[in-house]
Amino acid sequence: MVRSETPFCLTDAHNRLFCALSHDRNPLHSDPDYARRTPFGQTISYGMAAVLLALARSATGRRIHIHSIRGQFLRPIFPGLDYRLEIAGDDLQTTLRVTKGSTTHLDARIHWHALDLPRSHAREAPRFMPRGEASATSPSEAPLTIPEFAYAPAPEAFPELQALFHLAPEQIPCEQLAALCWASYFVGMEQPGRQALFSEFEFEFTPEPSAIPHLLMEIDARYDPRFRRLLLTGRGTTIRRFSLVAFHRPEPMDYSDEALRAEFGMDRNLSGQRTLVTGTARGFGSVVARALALRGAAVLQHRRRSGDHNTSVVGELSRDEDCQRIAAQVATEVGQLDLLIHNAFPHVNAQKFLDQSPAEFLGYVQRAIDPTARLTHHLLPLMAPGSTVVLVSSHYVCQPPPQFTHYITTKAALEGMVHSLAAEFPAVRFVIARLPRMLTDQTQAIYELRPPISPTTIAQRLLSGLATLPSGNFHELNLFLPTD
Repeated sequence: MVRSETPFCLTDAHNRLFCALSHDRNPLHSDPDYARRTPFGQTISYGMAAVLLALARSATGRRIHIHSIRGQFLRPIFPGLDYRLEIAGDDLQTTLRVTKGSTTHLDARIHWHALDLPRSHAREAPRFMPRGEASATSPSEAPLTIPEFAYAPAPEAFPELQALFHLAPEQIPCEQLAALCWASYFVGMEQPGRQALFSEFEFEFTPEPSAIPHLLMEIDARYDPRFRRLLLTGRGTTIRRFSLVAFHRPEPMDYSDEALRAEFGMDRNLSGQRTLVTGTARGFGSVVARALALRGAAVLQHRRRSGDHNTSVVGELSRDEDCQRIAAQVATEVGQLDLLIHNAFPHVNAQKFLDQSPAEFLGYVQRAIDPTARLTHHLLPLMAPGSTVVLVSSHYVCQPPPQFTHYITTKAALEGMVHSLAAEFPAVRFVIARLPRMLTDQTQAIYELRPPISPTTIAQRLLSGLATLPSGNFHELNLFLPTD
């Protein structure tokens, strides 16, 4: 048994090449704006791209024939992050694991043998017209059986495949390379399509190559709506059988103005309140900003990028020049602020403490503190006497779960900053609002027995709490209940 461990990293370049090779244009991998509204917060690497790179590392330039391969995508692999590739096995069976610390992200097992002779290739590629966009059809509405599906990867991508993945097309039978690429394409573009999350795959190949185009046959689909789970099975050219498992992710959250009106009514008790809310492009920030506007407040909505809201302020809050420009815009448009709500915060994923290097941990804390600390520095001179600064914090600070040390460290540090500012600026009221886990794009799970609470409910609690604060210029609002 031979074991080895090497650094492993997929980049945006790997993503772009695999997209071109496989025709898989799923936006979770290729569209940063779309991916930002998912629980991952950014684009993730193609699972099959990780398989091809790991396979190339294991083959070390040899020609191979795969008898069978099966694998699980257990956690996302993010472009640009450093992982480890563990290779264990011999010339007949190999286990490939991509890990970060003690967490496994990809686990694949391959039965294969090396070849000494050049292999033959299919005589012609099938006529294949890939989709331009991933299907948005629900798996429950898609065909249960597809008699045939012709497919071919893009041969023009082969030279770069060798240069970037160090996998020459002649190292692996063309039908087997096509099968792995097809699995990513079919899951990401056909079924489930746009909202796909690839979970498992298994292929069993025949020993003989084929001279006919790559063709998948008798593709059967079984969808379980209880768990949003799709199982695809079938056979194909040189494929005795295959099975793919993917989940159908929920659509991005959208809390309509009608839902907000139903929750908040038409009471305009905040009429004329000059307000700035950060991080309003989605989630709780969007909900609370619109709730304030329904109550009559004059709301400036901050976004990192330009939006369609005519009163928005745009900027990257981790940059001093952007914070200075936002402060100048506030001074010009409203003069002073009556209410500032610090909601903007970097995306957070569960991650074990020891799975992060000290540099990664401290880097996250720095990035997460920056937006609130910098903007507060530039806007405090513009806070009107008796105005309020609200820090959106988390009940995790009081009830820490595992694997969120980086997040809780940051929130606790920001709470300390706000508490100290209350002593330094007695004319301004400072509020720490600790929120429970809410149902947003970031927290929306594929399957959950007890979904998180709606952000409209928490926004209602926040506005009610701010309206009934006792005297004093420092307050803590714990907006979570045991029933949450």
